Amino acid sequence: MPSLTTDIVGRVERLPLRPSADNSLMPLFEAVHNALHAVDDRYKERAGAEGRIKVTILREDFAEERSEVAGFIIEDNGIGLDEENFRSFLRPDSRHKIVRGGKGTGRLGWLKVFSVIEVDSTYDSLDGPVKRSFDFRLTDDEQVRVCEPRPACPSPRGTCVSLKDFKTAFLHKCPTDPDTILQKLASHFLLYVVADNPVSISIEDGSKVINLATYYGEHIGASNLDEVDIKLDFEDAPQTFVIRHLKVSKRLRTGKGYNRMLLFGNDRAADESSLDQTLGLTLLDKDQVYVGCASSPYLDRHVNSERTGLTLSSDELSVIRRQLIPLVTGFLQEQVDKVLDEKRTTTVGLLNSYPQFLFIRDEMDDFVKKLKPGSGSAEDVFLEMARARFRRQGRINRLGAEISKQGAMSSDIEASIDAYRGMISVDQKGVLAEYVLRRKAVLDLFGHLREFEDAEAEKPHREAALHSLICPMGNDSTKMEFDDHNLWMVDDRLAFFAYFSSDRRLKSYVDINKKERPDITFFYDTCFAWRGEGEASNTVVLVEFKRPNRNDYNGNDNPVRQIGDYVDYLRTSNSVTDSRGRSSPARLKGAAYHCYIVADLTDTLLREIRDFSLKTTPDGEGRFGYISGEAAYVEIIPYEKLLRDAKLRQGIFFQKLGLTDLDPDPLRHAEIPDVVDQMAEEAIEYND
Repeated sequence: MPSLTTDIVGRVERLPLRPSADNSLMPLFEAVHNALHAVDDRYKERAGAEGRIKVTILREDFAEERSEVAGFIIEDNGIGLDEENFRSFLRPDSRHKIVRGGKGTGRLGWLKVFSVIEVDSTYDSLDGPVKRSFDFRLTDDEQVRVCEPRPACPSPRGTCVSLKDFKTAFLHKCPTDPDTILQKLASHFLLYVVADNPVSISIEDGSKVINLATYYGEHIGASNLDEVDIKLDFEDAPQTFVIRHLKVSKRLRTGKGYNRMLLFGNDRAADESSLDQTLGLTLLDKDQVYVGCASSPYLDRHVNSERTGLTLSSDELSVIRRQLIPLVTGFLQEQVDKVLDEKRTTTVGLLNSYPQFLFIRDEMDDFVKKLKPGSGSAEDVFLEMARARFRRQGRINRLGAEISKQGAMSSDIEASIDAYRGMISVDQKGVLAEYVLRRKAVLDLFGHLREFEDAEAEKPHREAALHSLICPMGNDSTKMEFDDHNLWMVDDRLAFFAYFSSDRRLKSYVDINKKERPDITFFYDTCFAWRGEGEASNTVVLVEFKRPNRNDYNGNDNPVRQIGDYVDYLRTSNSVTDSRGRSSPARLKGAAYHCYIVADLTDTLLREIRDFSLKTTPDGEGRFGYISGEAAYVEIIPYEKLLRDAKLRQGIFFQKLGLTDLDPDPLRHAEIPDVVDQMAEEAIEYND
C-alpha cells in the first residue's frame, strides 16, 4: 500500500518563525531541550547530579567578545541517538516524546534558521558503543546524509549538535551581547535552572565559561511556590496551576518592562506578559524585579507545535492571568502595600487641593484599593476622583428622583431621605472647603505680588497686577461672574453691588463728559451692605490702587485729592449706563460715598495727606476720615494691612480647615480635619 510522504521544504517554509532575536535562538533552545531529555533518559533520578550539557557560542571573531554569532554547538552526555530515537528523528511529527510535550517538529526550526547542521552521537547497543554522524539538510530528498564519525563526537556517550551558518533573514538578528544570550537562555529554561537539583548547563563563550543555574542563582533574591485551581470554559473540572515566585536582579529582565509572568508549556516559556501596570510596580527593593513562572498540565496540552506559544485565545489567557494575580500580590504584599500607601498620600494631598472630592475621605480605603494598578500619578488619581464624583452625582440624582416618585411616608422613604440628605451634606462640605481654599490661594498670590518684581533693582510690581487680581480691568459687572473677581479682599460688603465698573472712563458709564478712570466704582441701589441708621438709601464706593512702596508723590498726584475729584464729578451725574447700553436713573448727588485708597504710607504720601483731617486706624497702620466736610468717607489701606485684614476675616475658615500654612506642594498637606463637617452642617441649616 502506498503511504503519505512529507514535503520537508514546504513544511519548513511554512513554519511561522519570523526573523527576530528570540527566533534566531529557537534552534538553540530546541537543541538544549533535546539534550535535557537525553540526560533524563539516561540518568533518571540522578540526572541532576550526573547530567551535563555544554553550549559553545561560535563567533565570527573569537578575539572580539561582541562579534557576530556564527552558530552554536550543543553537547550532552545523555542517552544518545539510539535506534528508537533516530527513527523518531527521521519522522516529522513523531509522537515519540508526546508525553513530554514533544511535537516532533522542533528540529525543522533548525532548517529554518541555519544552513549547516551536523549531528554526532554515541549510544549503547548490544554490541557495545555505536557512533552515528550525519548532516541535516533542507533538500527535497536525503535530508539526513550519513557521514563518517567526526572527531567532535562525544565519548563515551552523548550527542553533539552543531548549528552553523545563519540563513540570510536571521543573519543579523541573533544577539551579540553575551549577557543577553545568557538572560534569554536562563529565561527560557527557568523551570530547569531553578529546580532543586538542576542539570548542569554550562555556556562557553570564548574564554568565559558560566553555569546557567549558578548564573541565575546569583541573581535570585527570593523564591516560593503556590498552587491554585482555575475553572476554565470547556473544561469540566478545575485545572491545577503551580506558580513559582521569583525575585531576581533587574539585570535579568527582558523587554521594556520590569515584572513579568511566564506561562510554561512542557517546561518551556511559551507566553510572557508584563505585570508592571497590573501591580502598579516597577523595581522592587534592592533593584530586583519579579518573575512568576506558571505551569500546568492544561498548558502542556496547549503548546503550539513550535513550542513558541500557546494555542489559547487571548480571553482564556486573560482568565488564567487574573486568577494567578492574587497569588503574585500575596507574594509581593510588602511592595504592594507600599504602593497603596503612596496612592493614599497622593489622594490625601489632592483632597486638600481639590476639596470638592471631600466625600472620598470617608471611603478612602475602598477608593485607594479600587484605583487601577497603574494609576499612581497625581493626574491619574485626580481623573479617578472626578469619575467617582460624576458617578456619585448620578446616584444622588437617581435617589432624589426615586424619592419624588414615592407616595406616603414610609420607613423605606425615610431611609432614602436620610441617605439623600447625607450625600448632599457631604457635597456641601466639599463645596465649602473648595471655596475657602480658593480664597487662600488668592491671598497667597497677592502676597507674592507685593514682593519686588525685580529684587535686585528693588522694582515693585505695578499696581495693575494687584488690581487685576482683585478685579479684572477694562470691564464692568455685566461681563463678569461672581468667581471672576476677588472684591472680598478689600471688603466683603462689595459683593452686594448693583453695578460696578473697573478701570473705565467716567463718561462710559455716567452722564458726564470726563475722561478720568477711577480704578473701581461701585453703585448700590439698596444699602443692605452699607446703610446705617439715618443714612441715605443709596451708596457709591470708590477703590483706587497705587503702586506698592511708592515714595515719589510730588503734589500733583495726591490720591486723596484725586478721589475727591471723582466724588465731585459723580455728584453731577443723574444716570448710570452699563456696557450693554442699559441706563437707570441714579441719585448720586445725595449718595453716601465710601472711598478706599490701597497704598503704602510712605514718607511722600504722608506728606501729601497731612492737610486732611485723617485719623490713624486702631492698629496704627492705616488712615481714615471724611473729606469735603462729610461728603465722602475715605480710608487709606496699606498693602500689608489689606492682606492681613483679609486673612483675619478668612482666618476662622482657614483654621477650621487646617489651611493656615498652606504648603505649595499639595501632596504634603495633612488631611482636612473633621471640624469642616460641623461648618458645612451649619451652612446647610442656614440654607434650609
